[in-house]
Amino acid sequence: MLRSITMVKLNNLSPARVSICILSSAVLFISGAVVLFVPYNFDRAVTLALNPFTRRSYLFDAACHSISDNTMFSGMILVAFLWYCWFSSPDLHSRHNTLSGTVASAFAALFSRMTQLLFPNRARPFQDASLHLKLPFTVKLDSLRHVASSFPSDHAALYFALAATIYSVNRRVGYYAFGLAVLLDAARLYLGFHYVSDMIGGAALGVLCVCVIQSLSVTSLTKRVSAMCQAPTPTFYAVAFCATYFIATMFVDIRLVAAQLAHLLRR
Repeated sequence: MLRSITMVKLNNLSPARVSICILSSAVLFISGAVVLFVPYNFDRAVTLALNPFTRRSYLFDAACHSISDNTMFSGMILVAFLWYCWFSSPDLHSRHNTLSGTVASAFAALFSRMTQLLFPNRARPFQDASLHLKLPFTVKLDSLRHVASSFPSDHAALYFALAATIYSVNRRVGYYAFGLAVLLDAARLYLGFHYVSDMIGGAALGVLCVCVIQSLSVTSLTKRVSAMCQAPTPTFYAVAFCATYFIATMFVDIRLVAAQLAHLLRR
């Protein structure tokens, strides 16, 4: 009976992984403490320092908004990097890291949204009238009015989780992925959608999720995961395509359906 119980253990937890886990945990804890205890001193200073650069060029503001909101410029590219890693590194270890890291990225986005609901509500910088911000041309006060609190950034959590996954398989492509993640989050910071601690906390959460889940070994699933990585079936690729599409689009279709169902149930 005891042998049949699913065992969970840490596997391949190298000193480098331990260091990354400790560092990302510390960064996540510190950014959360900043939000709870000194919510405005540091974040407001950074936001106010960036604000004079806004509204100088409609084209630049529109480009930042497109980069931020259009999944073709964000999630799709990172997911394309994932598929590149999958086919360019067909060995079992690399494919296991790609698969587990992709799952971890989805969990990072989920954990980020859950944290937003658990933390005290925090308005977005552009929604805070006390800051007297000069809004970019393409940002309206009613933008993001239905979203949760700003800490931590679910975009940063997902983007950095995907980048960490890619880096664990292919370092050269991983550098590009991290660069893209920084660019995407910088655009959202410039637009006033997030404070800098939101981005830092989300990024730390994403990297932590990938580092931990890639190191986990669930004995009842190890053989199945290894089989999928060694000889993927057509069903696997069909499911993987749908899953990575949802990840690339930040689960927007699923969230819309869930919101519609919730609205119908309340009627």
